[in-house]
Amino acid sequence: MRTSIRPQSARRPALRSAVPVALLTAAALLVGGCAKSVSGTAATEPGAALPTTSVPSPTTGTSTTGSTESTESTETTESTESTESTDTTESTESTETTESTETTETTESTDGPSASGEVKFGGTFTWSDGLSVSVAAPKDYTPSETASADPAEAYLAFSVTVKNDSGVTFDPSSLYFTVQSGGEESDQVFDSGGGIRFPSTGVLDGRSSTFTIAFGVADPKDLVLEVSPGYDYDEAFFTSRGAEAAGTGTAPEPTGEPAKDQAKFGEGFSWTDGLEVSVSAPKEFTPSEYATVEGAKVYLRFTVTIANKTGAAFDQSVFLADAISGSTEGDQIFDSANKLEGSPTGKLLDGKSSTFDIGFGLAAKDDLVLQIQPGFDYDPAYFVG
Repeated sequence: MRTSIRPQSARRPALRSAVPVALLTAAALLVGGCAKSVSGTAATEPGAALPTTSVPSPTTGTSTTGSTESTESTETTESTESTESTDTTESTESTETTESTETTETTESTDGPSASGEVKFGGTFTWSDGLSVSVAAPKDYTPSETASADPAEAYLAFSVTVKNDSGVTFDPSSLYFTVQSGGEESDQVFDSGGGIRFPSTGVLDGRSSTFTIAFGVADPKDLVLEVSPGYDYDEAFFTSRGAEAAGTGTAPEPTGEPAKDQAKFGEGFSWTDGLEVSVSAPKEFTPSEYATVEGAKVYLRFTVTIANKTGAAFDQSVFLADAISGSTEGDQIFDSANKLEGSPTGKLLDGKSSTFDIGFGLAAKDDLVLQIQPGFDYDPAYFVG
């Protein structure tokens, strides 16, 4: 049985005729689709009013959608859908415009009372633990020849008073001050010869300490002085434009019982390692012509005795002493003619003791606090009258 196979030449005409038909069909569909797309985007006829959206009112933050004039149209269903899509898009844009405007209005600055951390110069800032700081209005100041001061447009001095009602002794070495002036950070001036010095004697509970700090500033009329008593305290800001006379902030919560860090003159104080220090009642003296004197109203000397019961040698060269009268820090006097040469520099063997005198220039002979710190690893002890 034979199978009949049609030659290739007989099939080619059929293929040739089929291709043009397919192409024509696709072209017709494409043209029809393009026509629908063009007519669909023409939401209105020439001259007809377009949908409008009013600009949101900057006062109320709301927007109003304008009306669209009705026009006669023979649009197809797809044209109507396109128009609705356009209206929806414009409505969405209107909503976004409204939200953007409201956000802008919210961030606009307004005049109002200063924050609780901002106080004008002359005011007082108090923390929750009872510690307070007052900063007087700045005064013009001229650095002395021995001052450490960078060039500045002006130099200002600030009188600072720290009042301690926290129930425990406050260490003023944790105080931190910065000043911004005319948009620039200011440099602090260190000038003990000009009366600019930082306190070193602890402020006992119920007492205060007053001292002067100085800064070189860019604009004396534009000042912000920041004060921080410690890492766990809120910052206080004293400004030349502040409207508040007082401010408040939070302080770290007290932990444990208050330390027993005080003794009376004539008594002894012991540390946990067995070291003991006693300080005699003060006596007045007259500095010799060779003394290093900063200028004071009264000069007092104290006899100090160190007894070493620690079981090891004690290094006396790291012994530190500071004094304050009222709220004014005193200056230690070194005067070899009066045998005031500071603490011994040698080591004190276990079981031994040493006695020496130290002297201070102070504002008054009453209301005294003498701070003793045997070394950097020791807590200070405070001797009072």
